[in-house]
Amino acid sequence: MKLKSTITNVLNIKLFSLLLGMLFIISSCNQNEDDITPVQEDLPSLTEALEAFDEEVEYVEYSTVEGESNARWGYKRWKRKPTFFTLVSALNYTGLLKTVIQEKRTIFAPDDKAFAKMGLNLWNIRKLEIETLKDILLSHVVAGFVFSSDLPECSIETINASSIGLISQDGGLVLKDDSEDPINLLFTDRRALNSIFHGIDKVLSLGVPTDNIATIASENGSFDELVKALGRTSGQEVDLLAAVMNPDANLTVFAPVDQAFFDLYNVLDVENINQIPLELLTWTLLHHVVGDRAFSYCLSDGLMVPTLNGAIEIDLDVPASIISSGGTAANLVDTDLQATNGVIHVINAVLVPQNVIDALSTP
Repeated sequence: MKLKSTITNVLNIKLFSLLLGMLFIISSCNQNEDDITPVQEDLPSLTEALEAFDEEVEYVEYSTVEGESNARWGYKRWKRKPTFFTLVSALNYTGLLKTVIQEKRTIFAPDDKAFAKMGLNLWNIRKLEIETLKDILLSHVVAGFVFSSDLPECSIETINASSIGLISQDGGLVLKDDSEDPINLLFTDRRALNSIFHGIDKVLSLGVPTDNIATIASENGSFDELVKALGRTSGQEVDLLAAVMNPDANLTVFAPVDQAFFDLYNVLDVENINQIPLELLTWTLLHHVVGDRAFSYCLSDGLMVPTLNGAIEIDLDVPASIISSGGTAANLVDTDLQATNGVIHVINAVLVPQNVIDALSTP
């Protein structure tokens, strides 16, 4: 670090003391890591790789451009060398350094400037509750090795069941969390012992879901009819209730509210869900389920989304809606209710697929 000549001797002494403290903490991190790291590859440990990072990378700051008829992003760019001392201290303090080293993991690594935006640094990071800090850090860790060329479209799941959004912007890829601001990839694909890390310029703010899709639907109060419908498939060849309870599932459910089912009963001239033939009900429910997480920011106008029974089309005209293969349509009432095994979008009508339309119209 270069000190400006105008800094007084007193400040120099204080700064020297702080640097000694920092070196002591980093040395402790290295010692702890050495105690737990098996020599498996001819690669630096994660701590060593983060501390030794000495590359100049490009930063991008986005802002809205005023005075435009259509809102758009403006941005400015500059270059600097990021440092990662706060992240190293946080990983060591929470004990997660051992977790990362002993398993193959991919880390989206916020630099020191990212932590500083939250008022956190190398010295005060340990004032946070360990469990709070663990939740924050685990939202940046993905199971396995995921190189930049292998990043999926739309989103990627972290090891604590959060989801990081992945969006194309200005010819590149930015990350999406629960805030409105895009998160930039500073660099990608750096290797360390049992680790790959990608640098980012913001600490991700992600909700950590605690319940599965079935539990959320049953406790919400707006999906009683949907829960009854799913219950009718329980124990059948296509058991959708088991699917939305499966902790290893990765689903998107377009969930009709209760009034949507009441409207369907009126059209079919039935009194309740039990009077709908099970096969037709199952086909209809499958038309509301996607075999992957499709967050709202991944939906584009005209996009055909493959459900487990035919495709639905996204129409982003206000109000945003979806159209089923059978021609029925529903408005998106709410989006991105996260579950441990997927995501729920709330809709105001039941989507009827083409094969059900055909079956109902057959004498």
